[in-house]
Amino acid sequence: MLCSLSINNYALISNLDISFNSGFSIITGETGAGKSILLGALSLILGQRADTGILKDKNRKCFVEGSFQINGYGLESFFKENDIDYEDITVIRREINISGKSRGFVNDTPVNLTILKELGYFLVDIHSQHQNLILNDENFQIKLVDVFSDQSDLLNSYSKEYQKFVQLDTQYKDLLNKSDENKADLDYLQFQYKQLDEAKLQADEQKELEEEIEILNHAGEIKSALEKTKNSITNDETGVSGILKAQISSLEKISSYSKKAEEYVERLNSVLIEIKDIADESELVNEGIEYLPSRMETVSQRLDVIYNLQQKHKQKDISGLLALKDNLYLKIININSYDSRILETRKDLEIIKSKLEGRANNISKNRKAAIPDIENTI
Repeated sequence: MLCSLSINNYALISNLDISFNSGFSIITGETGAGKSILLGALSLILGQRADTGILKDKNRKCFVEGSFQINGYGLESFFKENDIDYEDITVIRREINISGKSRGFVNDTPVNLTILKELGYFLVDIHSQHQNLILNDENFQIKLVDVFSDQSDLLNSYSKEYQKFVQLDTQYKDLLNKSDENKADLDYLQFQYKQLDEAKLQADEQKELEEEIEILNHAGEIKSALEKTKNSITNDETGVSGILKAQISSLEKISSYSKKAEEYVERLNSVLIEIKDIADESELVNEGIEYLPSRMETVSQRLDVIYNLQQKHKQKDISGLLALKDNLYLKIININSYDSRILETRKDLEIIKSKLEGRANNISKNRKAAIPDIENTI
C-alpha cells in the first residue's frame, strides 16, 4: 500500500507531500489540473526513465520519494536476493540531477532501474481504461489470494525449502554426471595403481641400487685398488707400516735428549694406527666385493622396472611415483564412493520433496478456503 508521496521540483510541482489512508482514495480534477503529473512522479520511483525535461527549476535537482507498507507481500526473499535491508514500511527514492543523471534508493540502499522496476511490479499497478490490467496475470492473482490467505510465513518456509531442494537436486545431477564420467576411467586408474602397487617401491631404493650396480660393474678395478692399498701398507719390506716402524724406532733412541723426537714418535704412532685401520678396512671391503652375474642381472632388472615407471608417468624419482600412487588411490576411493553418495543424496531429496508436497497442499487448501472471502469482499 502507498502510504505517502513526496515530490520536489518535478514538472509543475515545486514541493508536494501527500499521505494516503487505508482503503480507496480518489484524486479528481479538471483536465490540466495535474493528475497525470502525480502519476508521472510516481512512475519515477517505479523505474521509469527520466531526463532534464522534467525539472521545474533547471538549476535544482528533482526528487520523488514514496513510502509503502509491504508486510504480507512476501517480498523478504526479493530484498535478500538484492542485498537490500527489508522494512515493513519501505521508502523508495529517485533523484534526477541537473545533468539528467538519476539515482535510485530503496531504504537508503542505492539500486539500479531494473531493481526499481521489479520491485514496482509488486507494489503498484498503473493502467488506463484501454490497457491490460495486472489482474489478468495469473501470478498476480495467486499473490492476491495469498494476501487474503495470510500465509506469508508458510510461503516463505516453502520458498526456503524449495531453494534447498533446487540446490540439492543440482548436486544430485552433478554427482550422476561425474559418476558416469569417472567410472569410464576407473579401469584405467585401477590398472595404473595396481602396476605401481605391485612394484613395491621403496623411498631410497633407487639410489642404493644405482650405487650397487656401479660397484658390480667395476668390481675388478675396485678389488685391485683395495688389494694394492693393503699391500702398500702391510708389506714388511716396502710397506708404509714397516717404514714407519723403523722410523719410530730410530726416533725413540734420541727421544731421551730430544723433546721434538718424543713428539714425533707420538704423532707417527697415531699415523701408524690410522693406516693399519685403513689396511684392515680395505681388506674387509675387498672380501665383501664379489662379481656375481646373477646379482648384476637382478639389480639391472629392478632398475629397469623403476626407470620404465618413471618414464611412463613422467616422474623424476621414486618419491614422485609414490605420490602418484597415493593420488590414484584417492581417486579410486572417490569414484567408488559415488554410488553411496548418490543414494544418500536421493534419500535427502525425497525427504525434502515430501516436506514440500505437504506444505504445498496446505498452501493450496488455504488458497481455496480464502476464495469465498475474496468473492464476498469484491
